Amino acid sequence: MKNKEKSKQLGINFGTASSRLKKNLMFKLIQKCGEDVCFVCGNKIEFVDDMSVEHKKPWLHEVNAKELFFDLNNIAFSHTKCNISNIRRQQKVRAKSGYKNVYTTDNSQKPFKATVSLNGKEVMLGKFTTAEEASEVAKSFLNAGVPER
Repeated sequence: MKNKEKSKQLGINFGTASSRLKKNLMFKLIQKCGEDVCFVCGNKIEFVDDMSVEHKKPWLHEVNAKELFFDLNNIAFSHTKCNISNIRRQQKVRAKSGYKNVYTTDNSQKPFKATVSLNGKEVMLGKFTTAEEASEVAKSFLNAGVPER
C-alpha cells in the first residue's frame, strides 16, 4: 500500500522514480570525479539520459562470471548508444555455444566451429569437439594472429 501512495504522490511508479534518482545521483558523482567519459568512444557524456553503465569484459558465460559481474574495476560508463552497439559487436557470435566466436554445427563428431572476422569477412578456423576448444583457438588467433593447433 505504501508504494501505491508514493507512486500517486510522485505521479510515476515508485520503483521507476527510485531508479531515476539513483541514476541522477550516480551521474552527478561521476561528473564530479571526472569519470563522465565514454569508455567506448572516449567522448564526454553530457546528459544523464545518455549515460549507461557497462562491464568492460563481458561476464555472461564466463567461468568467473560472478567475480566479473561484481568487480568494480570491470565497470565503465558509456553513452547508451555506444553501449548498445558495443554489446551487439561483442556478442555477435555467441550462438547456442555460449562462447564468443563459436557457433554450433550439425556435425555430431565436431559440433562447434570457431570463426573470426578478418578484414570484414568471416573466416572459419576449424571444427571442434568442444566449445571450449573452439573458443581457445579463436582467442589464440585473435591474440597472436595464428591459431594454436
